[in-house]
Amino acid sequence: RGTSTMSHASMSQMTTTETESFLKSVPLFQSLSESQLRTLINRVGHDEYDDGHLIIRQGDDGDKFYVIETGEVVVEKDGKELVRLAQGDFFGERALIKNDKRAASCIAAGPVRCLTVARDVFTQVLSGVKTLLGDYVKTYTDDNQEVLSLSNFLILFRDIVHKLRLGDESGGK
Repeated sequence: RGTSTMSHASMSQMTTTETESFLKSVPLFQSLSESQLRTLINRVGHDEYDDGHLIIRQGDDGDKFYVIETGEVVVEKDGKELVRLAQGDFFGERALIKNDKRAASCIAAGPVRCLTVARDVFTQVLSGVKTLLGDYVKTYTDDNQEVLSLSNFLILFRDIVHKLRLGDESGGK
């Protein structure tokens, strides 16, 4: 597979305002409080990958969550392409939620830039989202560790944002 440039230097050109704007455009982060968003902005990483780079290998331990800033990522399970993800889509959350091995491989399809969230930040900042995601993963996965489809994720996040907004309006959960 290809090589990773994982260039933090070039990504440092992305301003805090640009990072904030990008995060606010991703449905997963839209329900975060201003404080949570600030913490996330200060603790995210930005990695770049060349075409063909294996970002996540099926069966490996998971320590990061990824949100695609630019480019496309192919998700494969047992060598079979399942879906292609693009800007604003994310991957790597399942292993963090379930403390499990990676259920699929994710490969850069052309140059890719990802915002990355380490396990500790994911747990700290995204705890409410993690709980809802965990319920979803538990409900919709089976013993064979099937990978969820992109359409299910999109439906899920519309529901999560709605539930979290209802929680905020009623003063919490």
